[in-house]
Formats: sequence, structure tokens, C-alpha cells
Amino acid sequence: MKKSIVFFFFIAFNLYAQVPHRPTMEVADEIGVKAPRESGNRYSIFRDKENKVGYKRNDTVIIKPIYDEIDFRQSVLVLRKDKKRGVANRNGEILIPITLDSVYVDYNTDAIIVCDKGKYGSFDDKGNSILPIKYPKIVYSNPVSNVSLVKNEKENTLDIYLFDKKTKYTSNAIFLFTNAMFFSHEGKYGLFIDGKQTLDFEYDAISIDGKPIGSSYTHLINKNKFVSQKKYLNIYIVEKDKKFGVNFQEKVIFPVELDKASYDNIRQIVQVEKGKLKGAYLVNSKKIIEPKYQNIYLDGTQYIELKENNKVGMFTYALDTVIPIAYDDIQIQGFNSGFKVMNNNKKGWFSRKGEEIIPIIYDDIEDFSLSNLKDVFSVKQDGKYGLINKKNEVLIPVQYEHIFDKSDLLFVVTPEPERKFGLYNSYGKEILPAVYDFITDTDIQKSKTILAVRNGKYTLVDEKLKIIFPDEIIEHSYLLDTNLLKTPPSIHDNAYLRLKNIKNRVGLFNEHTGKLEIPFEYDDIIQECIMDGKTLFLTLKKGKYGIIDNKNTVLIPNSYDNLDLTFQNYNEEYKIFPAQKKGKYGLIDNHNKVILPFQYEHIAKLSYDNLFKAKKDGKYSLIDEKGTILNAGPFDDIANFEEDETLTFYKGDMKVMNKKGIFTGLQGKMDIHEGYATFDILKEELIKALDSKEDDLLKTFANNIAPSKHLLFYINKSRPDKNDLLYLNIEDIKEKYFQNLLEFKYQKWNNYYKKSSLTKVVDYTIYSSGIVTNRRATDWAFGDSFLEKLLRNSLKVNGYWISTYFMYSRF
Repeated sequence: MKKSIVFFFFIAFNLYAQVPHRPTMEVADEIGVKAPRESGNRYSIFRDKENKVGYKRNDTVIIKPIYDEIDFRQSVLVLRKDKKRGVANRNGEILIPITLDSVYVDYNTDAIIVCDKGKYGSFDDKGNSILPIKYPKIVYSNPVSNVSLVKNEKENTLDIYLFDKKTKYTSNAIFLFTNAMFFSHEGKYGLFIDGKQTLDFEYDAISIDGKPIGSSYTHLINKNKFVSQKKYLNIYIVEKDKKFGVNFQEKVIFPVELDKASYDNIRQIVQVEKGKLKGAYLVNSKKIIEPKYQNIYLDGTQYIELKENNKVGMFTYALDTVIPIAYDDIQIQGFNSGFKVMNNNKKGWFSRKGEEIIPIIYDDIEDFSLSNLKDVFSVKQDGKYGLINKKNEVLIPVQYEHIFDKSDLLFVVTPEPERKFGLYNSYGKEILPAVYDFITDTDIQKSKTILAVRNGKYTLVDEKLKIIFPDEIIEHSYLLDTNLLKTPPSIHDNAYLRLKNIKNRVGLFNEHTGKLEIPFEYDDIIQECIMDGKTLFLTLKKGKYGIIDNKNTVLIPNSYDNLDLTFQNYNEEYKIFPAQKKGKYGLIDNHNKVILPFQYEHIAKLSYDNLFKAKKDGKYSLIDEKGTILNAGPFDDIANFEEDETLTFYKGDMKVMNKKGIFTGLQGKMDIHEGYATFDILKEELIKALDSKEDDLLKTFANNIAPSKHLLFYINKSRPDKNDLLYLNIEDIKEKYFQNLLEFKYQKWNNYYKKSSLTKVVDYTIYSSGIVTNRRATDWAFGDSFLEKLLRNSLKVNGYWISTYFMYSRF
């Protein structure tokens, strides 16, 4: 078998250190179209009819349209007129006359570097001169740090200027920041802040975070001989003779005697080590933690844990004591929750203010607060759990193996070997004692209905936590819809839960209202559909079928041998149903009026349009609701319509027919698929075959869940490339399904397989992206890897369920 069949399963089915860029010296030709906004003002550049450019704030013209170009650059405007350039501020005031050859505004410093007749100068963004226009090339200028770099073409170096004075220093690796500069001179580093030298050239390295300057700067250093960053520095980490020191601005925080130092710029914390002891500097609060602690834990927001002499304490970032250094361990719990404090292998709880709330007497403790239950703690003692409040008062006794919450309800589980379940409300009041085999909610989204089971019988707890039907229910499920799909309703849908009581009578419980809206008076309730705002239900009573609405009003009495709600349009007021009476089929409407006399051997609805297959003298015809024959056939069978077409079958031949009963010309050798219309029937037949002493039923099951030419026709039709499926050997697939099922039956099913994984778990069916497949809320692997491959992701194609096991790459 070609591996490419796996491809169509997924394709055809749809299953599921800032280094800023340095721009060129020339101003760009484009006009800035995204004008900045400041305090409600909208600035914009405009052109007049003569194609001249002006500048305005809102609707007020600030600069008349006399320029060839105006460009936003940082906080200023660059003007061009007659190939000359100048600079204005946002108010339109000229800062630098329009006499220059080029203007460049540095992104990192806001300095304006200009060129006129081959000479360079620089200005700040107020138009004040930094360096006069007389230098061969200025590559950097900074009005904050008062540093400028002038290229020395002869020496191929950079001359360093402080204020407007040339220094004696040159360097090929200068690191520049908003307010500072450091570089090496004669092999040693020095530091300049605001144009003044604050550290002499005596250090092996200077860094801003304790790490060597990264390789990401190498290409810029090689190209420009400097790196510029738009970053204001307060912290400097210096290194000398493999020891480190820390400075804050011009102040020494830690002298050069540390073994490690690193700066976390985000949290504004410097962490240091001296020998095996640790310390820190808190930049925001300017607090020093001397390196004398075994460990320092910083949460980065509120608290610092210090460890000394194997004891810990908790402090604020201002170094105020929250919990003194006297405990074995302290753990911060959630946002504003508190602290779990441990001493001598026992645990208690402290508030965020350091107040003892729960004494240190438990094996474990956790915050268990719910939306309706505040200041509650789960505690563990001698391997058992309970709940207490902040006064250390017991809400749920410390006697359970496990306590968990769901939708503000508290579920408890007793220890082995009994392992029983109980239920408490969100205030700690017992609702159900811990005597049940299991307690769960239903599968509807946000359901408030609780199901508790013991000895195979269910008790319900409604939304108001009232116990109803105590030990009276033996089955619960949702109903099939008009597509024969079983899907748990959403919170917005009608939430009718089918219940069967100990008297084998079936009723419907509305999970929204918490009431039994259809009493226990039916043998079964099978399907539901919507009609004119009401819900219709197909019922079985004394072996006869009928239809009621959600008020239990009888629309069609239980007088028919067969009846179904398949292919009924949502909310359509008038509906027509195939029905059987005294061995013959006809059509009736929802008023129990006979539309087509009972004269056929079988009738089934084939689409949401009123199209039916009707059988007479052993052969089918296609008819409408009036009994008009659209195509007399004869046919051995007719498949369900898919969009506007169906497949007809006669003596091994298949023809495609449209809704008017006209053949389209497509045909081939093919028989209709024999299989299962619902996933529940599929599971029932599998269980029956696995339990059978003979293997014939298992072979039939394998044949029915394998693909057929009939179903592959529709799979092929949905694919743009149909060649892969031509290589499928259907008989080989059926045989492998059968052999694998035999192996599972005799090696696992009859020995150690947990059968409840198949028999007790509800399988739902869903429609998604044009695909009908199955889902389950629990035990999604069906308790076995083979069954998972065989049953999970099964597909419903043209009314029949097939296994996608043959699509696995290792099949």
C-alpha cells in the first residue's frame, strides 16, 4: 500500500543588545507621510499646486510651502530648497539656516551633524553648536555626554572631543551611551560621564552588565571603530586582576574585590559574589546587601529572600523585614496570596505582611481559595488532606486522599482501598457523603448538574445543590440529532439529558432549569430536532414510535412501528417523516396527517430536501413528498444525497443521479456500503463481536468499518489529486482489520483489557470543517493503543462510520 494515503487524510480532509542602524548622511528623498502626534496636535507635511512643500499643525500652516522637501527627523524638521538644507523645530522656527550641503540627525543622540563645502560641524536639537563647522568628518556627536568623534583620515583613527576640546586620546574601540563613554587607552579602560573622566585608565574591563562586550558588536567596531547605544547608564561594573567592582554613577558601591558581579537591567538589581557569599545592590531603593549571605532569591517584583546560617527570611526591595531570618524555607505563594513557611519539616502560612496565619504544624499547606470561599487552605497531615480557614478551623476533616475543586464545588476522595467520593459546596458544607464510586459533572459546557454513582445507580445534584433521583438512575446520555450525531449541547442550547430509572422508564432532565421536563413514562427517547422554537423528541412506548414536544405534548401518538427525525431542517415549521404501520411505509407530517399512503416496503429520507427512497417489489425508486416518482429505477439501493448528487446501485453498477432524478453520466462498478449509521451502534457491534465465542461477527465488523468503493468515491471527490486512493486494496484492508481484531480479542479482551474503557465511556460525534468524527471527554485512548488507532478519529462518510486506521503511516 502506498504511504501517500496518509497525505490525503491531513490535506484533503483538513483533519484535524540594541545596536541601532546608522543612516547615511544624505536626507532621504521621500516625504514623511506618518506625521507624529503630540498633546492633541497633528503635524503634517503638504504640497501646493506648484509642488512646493509646507508644514502645518492641524489646519494651521506653520511653514509656508516654499521648500522642495521637508522631512521629519527625530524632534526636528530637515528642510531642502534649491539643493541646500537646513533645520527647523516643530514650531517652524529655523534652527540652522538653509545653506548646508547635507544634514544628518543621529537616532541615538538627537545630535544634528551637518556638512557645508566639505567641512563638518554638529548642533543639538535646539540649534546650539556642539562643534563648529570646520572638521574633515564628524561621525558622532552627543550633546548629553558632551562627546564627539572626528575621523582622522591620516592616522585612520578617531579623535575624541570632550565638549569642543580635542583630547589626547585615540581609540579603535569606543563604547558610547547617552550619558557616558568608555574605551581602552594603552591597554587599560577608563570611564567618562557627562564629559568628565570618572574612572582612570587602570581597569582590565568595564561593562554595563558584568559580561564581556558581545561578538554582536564586532562588525561595527571593525567598520566604524565605535558602538553607539541609546541607553542611559547608572551602573558600571569594572574588572581588575580578575576581581570585580560596582559603581553607581560616580559612587563606588562595591570595591574591586568581588569574584562575580552581574546587572539585571530589567529588575534593576546588581548581584555580586565574594567567595561563596552573595550580596546585591538594589538600584531603585539604593539599598546595599553586603555579600555575607549563603543565598539571595529575588522574585523581581516585591520580595527578597536572604539565607544566613542555613535559615531564611523575607524582605522587601527597600530591605524592610517581612519575616525574620529564622526559618528553614519560605515560599512566595501566588500574587498577594502569602508565604508558605517551613521549619523542622512542618509547614504553616504567613500573610504578605509577615503575620502568622496558620501555625507551622502541617506536613503541607496550599492556598485553596475559590471565588465564593476566601482564605481557605488545603492541609496535609499523615498523608491525608482536609480544608481549614485562616482561623485554623476545620471546614473539611483531614481524612481524604485527595480534594479538588471544579466550578466552585469541592470533591473529596477517601484513601484506598475504599476510594469513595463525596461532595461539598463552596462553603465547606457536605452535600454528598463520601460513599460514592464516582462523582462528576455532565459533559455540557459549564454544567451545574452533578452525577454521583454507586453500585451502578446514579444520584443527581441540581444547580441549587439539591439531591434528586437518589440511587434511581441507571443510564444517562444525550440524544441523537437529525444527523444521527450525539453531541453534548453547549450552554446556550437546550440541555436535555436522557435519564433511565430503575424501572427502565426514560425521561428528559433539563440541565438549564434543573427540572425533569419529560416524565419517566417512555421506553426510550431517541432523537431530537427543533421546530418553530420547540424541541421535538422521537419516543418509544410499548414498542411503538411517536413524537412529543418539550412540553410533553403529543404531536404524533405512539402508534407507528417505525419513525425517525433524520434530515429534518432546523426550525422548519412543517416537517414530513417516513413512518411504518402494519408492515408498510408511508409519509406523515408533524400534525399526524398522512401525506403518502402506507403502501411501500420501506421509505427513508435522503436529504434535507424532501427526497426519499421508496421500496416496492424489492426495488427502490426516488420520490418526493407527494409520492411523485423522480426516477423509477429500479435500484437495489440509493445512498444519501451529498450536496446535489447521490449514488444509485443496481446489480453491481453505480450511477450518479441529481436531485431531479437525472443521471449525470458518472458511473462504475460498485455496491452500497454496509455499515453503521451511529457510533454507538458501531461500539455495540464491536462489543458483541468481541464477546462472541465465534469469530464470524468480528469478520463482519471488520468489513463494515473498512473503506468501500462507495465511501472512497466521496473521499476521492473532495481531493484535487485522486490518484493515491486508486492504489488502495480494500480486501487487504478488511483482512488486516480482521487479523488485528482477532489478536486483540484473544490476547487482551479475554485477559487483562479494562473493558469499561470501551463499554462505559460516552463517545460523542462532532462536525468540524466538513468532517464528521468522534470525540470523548475522558479515556481518549480507548484504554489500548490498537483500539485508539482503530476507533479514534473515525469518520462518518455518506451516512456510515469507517475507521481511519488504514490511513496511519505504519498500517
